[in-house]
Amino acid sequence: MRLILIFVFTLNLFYGNAWGDESKPSGVFVNFIQFEGNTLLDHDTLARRVPIGEGTILSREFMRLFAEEIRGYYSSQGFHHVIVHPDYRVRDGIFTIKIYENQERPENPQKAYREVQRMMARDNVDLDFDAVKTAVRQVMLAYQKDERILAEKILRQRENILLYNSLQLKEQRERVLAIMALRERIQDQMNMLIVRMRENATRRLEQMNIIQSYLDSHKEDDLTLPYLDTRQEAKFLP
Repeated sequence: MRLILIFVFTLNLFYGNAWGDESKPSGVFVNFIQFEGNTLLDHDTLARRVPIGEGTILSREFMRLFAEEIRGYYSSQGFHHVIVHPDYRVRDGIFTIKIYENQERPENPQKAYREVQRMMARDNVDLDFDAVKTAVRQVMLAYQKDERILAEKILRQRENILLYNSLQLKEQRERVLAIMALRERIQDQMNMLIVRMRENATRRLEQMNIIQSYLDSHKEDDLTLPYLDTRQEAKFLP
């Protein structure tokens, strides 16, 4: 796998521009690869599996192949449950490969002992019984510390989520109370407006009744006027 990756990478490095448009590279420039989450294998060991020299242009396909190479190397070292994901968002020329080793953490002394044996075989180191026992204890303590840190991180995240939810509920409750208060003010104003409209209507009705009574009284006066002859009316004319 590594030989194929290096061969394809070399072809892309020297002949990549001849296969496509030189003005439009098919990837982004990367001058450094960093690893996140690796504790079983150090950075230098992993970086030797995906050499990029002083920098090159990597496409998404090559980023995926690099991640597959790292996962394959983990598997060759006995870590078959490691998850590797490439982060395609390259920032300042830095390509990040995220590694999740949670499934490989030893949960008992037997797994820790096998982990120490793998490390001894990898580094070609021969330790006596006391040194192996100390190494097993250190491995278990290291992973217990990681588990404790992870548990504290999850607890903080849950607390932050609960705090955020409580703040959201408080904000929503305040909004509901504000809306209810606004509705009450609007209802009070509408009631006052209705009362004023009724008062105005009553006042106008009274005025209309007064006018109507006045007109009726004058109409009766007109009907009770004495009949005057036109000749008698002429006497009153100047």
